[in-house]
Amino acid sequence: MAQYSVYHGKTIDAQDLKLVNAEIIINYLTNKAPSTVIISKVDWIFLGSSSAEVKQILNQNYELIFQTEKFGQWASPLNIYRVKE
Repeated sequence: MAQYSVYHGKTIDAQDLKLVNAEIIINYLTNKAPSTVIISKVDWIFLGSSSAEVKQILNQNYELIFQTEKFGQWASPLNIYRVKE
């Protein structure tokens, strides 16, 4: 995910700004739009109250293919998912 592309506002505004919000992300994941999803601890924080729904959709539509506890500048957990065939 890209924390710098997440907009905490109305979907129509996010679309106009060429950003995503939780509703758009949920729609992408439900429709299996991305073949791979990379999500960090920071992404979960930005998703806030939508995190549970995103996790449920990831478990339904994607398989966890890589996980690490310390990644990047902040040494935070990172998961990589691949769409289920």
